[in-house]
Amino acid sequence: MIGKPYFKRNSLHQQGAWMRDAEPPRGVSGSKLWIAFDSKGTELFEFTDEDSMIANDTSITFDLSQMRYEGTGHVVYQNSLYYSYPESWKIVKYDITERDVTAVRYLHHRDAKFYRREQLYSSTPGVADFAVDETGLWVIYANHQDPAFTDDDFGLGPRDPNDAEDVFYLAKIEPRFMEPLKKFKLRLPRIHRGNGFMVCGSLYMVRNTDSLRTNIRYAFDAYTEEVKTPKIRFTNPYGNTSYLAYDPRKREILGWDSKNLVMYPLLIDNNPL
Repeated sequence: MIGKPYFKRNSLHQQGAWMRDAEPPRGVSGSKLWIAFDSKGTELFEFTDEDSMIANDTSITFDLSQMRYEGTGHVVYQNSLYYSYPESWKIVKYDITERDVTAVRYLHHRDAKFYRREQLYSSTPGVADFAVDETGLWVIYANHQDPAFTDDDFGLGPRDPNDAEDVFYLAKIEPRFMEPLKKFKLRLPRIHRGNGFMVCGSLYMVRNTDSLRTNIRYAFDAYTEEVKTPKIRFTNPYGNTSYLAYDPRKREILGWDSKNLVMYPLLIDNNPL
């Protein structure tokens, strides 16, 4: 069950991502938070704790101009930021301690053309959405439509040219080099892919992110490889959610909805959600 969302703070930006580290390394404070404002940018802002984030009291600003970001599907995991590079199939790992890019990988063939119409979700720009749950690091990503390449660089080919927007992908990845450990080719029309998140090895897809009341009617269990049709109510309190991410340490879903940072408590029992 997903609880009523709580308001945390507002922003000047319609879209963005606010993040906690689900698995901070030893010696790194677990109370830190980070914000990446807007769906395109070159800066990551660090806050010492939630109070400083609410007060907009930044402790450190990281320069990402070497490899800027696009979309809102970022995560911080083991003190590194994972994100998508603009107008490409590149995904990037930025080490916060080293203040440097330490890994780059392609979701599809490195020579596959990128088209602006290729995006993962119905109303949020970007081709990839990173996620962290109790089992580790994941990436949800869009299908490519370059007819010259039918093999997926993550090893999921051959690609069916008729798949178009209905197909998307899920991969469990190891955090050091973003090598895929498990890979799945899934099908759900993009119009029904509002935003997604992982909980306990299962992907949950919110049907719509621009209406006040919607639901989750699609779930994929990555361990049994079963598609399920749950009936879970979901609320977009300000009517334009661009970011959702599960925090397994606090069992909360973090959201960004029309210039507002919100939090959904997640009530987990033997049957997630």
